[in-house]
Amino acid sequence: MRRKLKLTAGLAIMAVIWIGASRADAGMITLGFESVTNNNAGDVAIGESQFSVTVTDEIAGVGAGQIGFVVSNASGGEDSAIELVLFDDGTLLGISTLIDADDNFALGGDAGVDFTIGSPSENLPGGENASPSFQTTAGFAADADPPPSKLGINPGESLTIIFNLKDDPNTLMPYTFSDIEAALIQGGGVGGLRIGIHAIAYESGGSESFVNTPPGPSGSPGVVPEPSSIALMAIGMVGLAGYGWRRRKTRAAA
Repeated sequence: MRRKLKLTAGLAIMAVIWIGASRADAGMITLGFESVTNNNAGDVAIGESQFSVTVTDEIAGVGAGQIGFVVSNASGGEDSAIELVLFDDGTLLGISTLIDADDNFALGGDAGVDFTIGSPSENLPGGENASPSFQTTAGFAADADPPPSKLGINPGESLTIIFNLKDDPNTLMPYTFSDIEAALIQGGGVGGLRIGIHAIAYESGGSESFVNTPPGPSGSPGVVPEPSSIALMAIGMVGLAGYGWRRRKTRAAA
């Protein structure tokens, strides 16, 4: 009997470990933004409360060896439009495609959002105020088509930018979601990764630039847990609890 109970507990523990391992290189995190320009306190507050970026390899259009960045402006928010999205990346990425009004629209593009890969100016306005200074990787930009106040990312809209993951020189395999997360945690500097955005069309007539907050305790909103993983882990914990109850009952009967 005890062997059977130990086996049940062992299987539950293995299930939890397997779930963690299977999700280690796949996932989804949503990050907020902090202003680096601070031109207008009201506009900064709008951007920091409405703008976010979801980093994931689990949405339509993102294939093996790719990662998606979904830049969003919250529904029902104040007037604002994200017109420029830039990436300060060390070695992980190679830009692939967009999901917007005229690129892969069937995969979830917004009809009012139309961007082009690249930008006439790939500098983030005010990027020198970030620490360290925000340095856009050549070609890693997406710019709203004219008029940017209309075709940028307005409240309730989003833009998805898909990158190919480069090969890790140590493993000769593509970098993984875990590598992207680690680079986001590092932030600026060699090997780090940051996302910068520039927003216009505020009621004030001004503009602001923002850089993403890092994942984890210091970031906001930070890591978004996946319901499927939580449910499976809960099953494993129930198995462990059942094992403990049965073990106490067996001892009491003896």
